[in-house]
Amino acid sequence: MALDISILVDIAVILIAAKVFGEAAERLKFPVLFGEMIGGLVIGALVIIKPTAFMNELASFGILFLFFMLGLTLKVADIRKGIKPTFAMAIAGTFVSFLLGFLFGYFMFADALKGLFVGVAIMSTSTAIALKSLHDAGELNTKVFNLASAVSRIDDVVAILMITVITTLMLIGPKFEMILFIVAVVLAVFLLLEKWIAEWIGKFLELFKQLKDEYIIISLALVVLFVVSFLVQKIGIGSAIGAFLAGYALSKSSVTEEEILPKMKTIGYGFFIPLFFTYAAMSADFGTILNSLGSIIILFILAILAKFIGTAILAWWEGYKGHEVGLLGSAMMPRGEYAIAIAYIALSSQFIDKQLYSMLIVFVLLTILVTPIAFRIVKRKGY
Repeated sequence: MALDISILVDIAVILIAAKVFGEAAERLKFPVLFGEMIGGLVIGALVIIKPTAFMNELASFGILFLFFMLGLTLKVADIRKGIKPTFAMAIAGTFVSFLLGFLFGYFMFADALKGLFVGVAIMSTSTAIALKSLHDAGELNTKVFNLASAVSRIDDVVAILMITVITTLMLIGPKFEMILFIVAVVLAVFLLLEKWIAEWIGKFLELFKQLKDEYIIISLALVVLFVVSFLVQKIGIGSAIGAFLAGYALSKSSVTEEEILPKMKTIGYGFFIPLFFTYAAMSADFGTILNSLGSIIILFILAILAKFIGTAILAWWEGYKGHEVGLLGSAMMPRGEYAIAIAYIALSSQFIDKQLYSMLIVFVLLTILVTPIAFRIVKRKGY
């Protein structure tokens, strides 16, 4: 079958929107992700491009690259120092967020599975957005910055486990004993990678530096990404989790810092990831958004309160002052990559409908929008 060349124009329009609105967001001190999603909403509202099966598949590659990058860049060593307080803060923040999200989804949709999905979707802070917000607020490498970094890294690991639950639920149904077993397997694989296997893989990768083909290492990394994602999906876990584990398996090699990470950033952030975020926002239904604004605001308020209740209060208990507590609570507010990815996977699997999906897209945008405002208020008032 010949390629429908109109697809090329669609891809070009999405990428232009992603980069133009992303650049505008950066200049206004917002994350690139915020601009990419605004670009998608504009395309969707103006019906410039309509979603297609091919674009759905292409955008899904963005999820694989996103989770692969998360695995490549996760450093467990960053969270080992002061593990007790940071672990407690991360767990408290995610638990309260999950609980309030579950209750919201359950009472709004009268469906426990929808409640479970909403809880998982809103419970995790975006590490990249949190740290960028602290950086922009002049808090780089401060006590609060280092604490927020450690808390959000633990949050990442918890998010991966909970996403394992929800993606497995989508693939095999509500077989909870099997789901618990699969979560235990993912955790065990992660711990084995951290303890031994990732280091062995790293040493093996270094052997390829002696070969003449300068692109063989990046090709090998892509092979690992695709094969592991395929195998993990086949056993009922979800290809995104496979991509994360593949990335973490390669994370401890010197070759990763020198070769894999820079090239993966070019491929991922130059094409697949912005394409995904913009297309994900474009796929939201604008009419549904307008009709659901009240529910979105309620979910937004619950999610913001959850992070403050769960994280900031424990920080205060640990002896952090009012100003530091306010900064940490503000840093934990934005949701982002995880919420969008899990919402897109759920929509593609017909686990949720367009209404809930569109609500979550706008919810994410609101949490990102309010974060720098919260920082400015905390800074000005000196809480």
